[in-house]
Amino acid sequence: MRHFIGKTTLFLLTLLAASAGLVGCAGSQTEKAKALVEQGCKDYYDSDIIGALNHLQAAMDAARKEGNDEAYFTAGVYMVMTYELTGRSEDAYELLKSLDYMENTQPETFASQYYYRMKALFLAKIDGDFEASATCGKEVIELDRRLYPQDTAYVYIELANLGETYLMGQDYEHLQEVVDEFERSKPMDYGLYLVGYCYLKSSLLYHHAAYDSAYHYAERGVEYSRQYDAADNEILQLRLLCSIDSLRADMENYMRHRNELEARTTQLRGTQVNYQIAALKGKIQLEQKEFENRRTRTMHVVIIAAMVLVIIALVIVIHALRRAAETRRRMAEVEKQRLDTEIERQRLERELLELKMRQNEEKLDHAYKHNVSMSIQLAEIAENSDSIGKLSALELNLREQQADFLERVKARFPQLTDNDVRLAGFIRMNIKTQAMATALGISVSSLNTARYRLRKKLGLAPEDDLKRFVDGI
Repeated sequence: MRHFIGKTTLFLLTLLAASAGLVGCAGSQTEKAKALVEQGCKDYYDSDIIGALNHLQAAMDAARKEGNDEAYFTAGVYMVMTYELTGRSEDAYELLKSLDYMENTQPETFASQYYYRMKALFLAKIDGDFEASATCGKEVIELDRRLYPQDTAYVYIELANLGETYLMGQDYEHLQEVVDEFERSKPMDYGLYLVGYCYLKSSLLYHHAAYDSAYHYAERGVEYSRQYDAADNEILQLRLLCSIDSLRADMENYMRHRNELEARTTQLRGTQVNYQIAALKGKIQLEQKEFENRRTRTMHVVIIAAMVLVIIALVIVIHALRRAAETRRRMAEVEKQRLDTEIERQRLERELLELKMRQNEEKLDHAYKHNVSMSIQLAEIAENSDSIGKLSALELNLREQQADFLERVKARFPQLTDNDVRLAGFIRMNIKTQAMATALGISVSSLNTARYRLRKKLGLAPEDDLKRFVDGI
């Protein structure tokens, strides 16, 4: 769900620039909180994490002093999204729960929609309450339809988020309803919604074991994800492709998709680390700014405070850099272990496949030798035995080699007599008509009559091949 939030906000900003001009709004001296909110939102959309943290925090402080509930709510919601962007999900959720929901008088800020969207995300991601998450998803869809009746882009995006909630909760029945609504809806020029649709469709098809169709939609999902730079979704689709490749034993495509997945995951992880570093720098800058505001106090206190803050800042930076280096080192070790494990698994799979092939070859060789031996025995029986002896020999071979087949025939066609079952077994053993008739002590004509009756009991049409049917039982 999170991969839609960043890209969706950029899309909404584009629409906003064409209609309302959120960034260009200017606040008066008596509306300091509003001006700070607008600057903080602009910083967020520009991926200026330091600026967003500083301006949004300042906006919340100013709004609290001014008693401007709407500015406080809007700044709080955007601060929640900034925290989530920097990997501080727990802090983001706590802040969101402290906000009192309100519907903005300026719908172009989208704060009300983002409030529900983030609440739905955290209910599913942190609390695991998928039912409540889906309820929030439906509420924001109704809100979009009411506030933007002429623009379905918002509804499409919220539908994708709702579908991901159902997918996370393994509610495939409601997920099917979301996919059906997508397919009934009119396509739109801005194709970001196709990223979510392809992911939901491929996941649903994969659940129903329709692997070929799931593979097709997953490949489309990767293309759309790259087109709209939806990195999280691309990673999910690549994982699905790897799963299908593994099921198909398609090692060439599996390794290709696996390499793409690892490269994209590493890139995304690097982006998140950059955001976290930016957030840390923003925190340091905010502390320095607060320190400057207190500079009007006695110089002695300011100098001492400055020294303390510089030392703390250096310790924090050094500690953060050491932790980041240690984290990278551990991640590299884990990744190496994972690669070693993957290589060993592939080696074992190859050995298992070779073993199975050798076993199959041995079975085929054994069956061939047995058939040759049986043919020799039958030839000897034909030369040296009477009809009763021939029949006994054939029945002995039938019971030894076709025991499973005889059981299946009796279970599937209880209407057959023992003679019918024996005749079916002889046919499966490729016993020649003359040899079979001789062994049974009947004429070829009588044997053909018995074959005819067997065909009728098996329900075969005149054009059906009896031998092929028996072999397929």
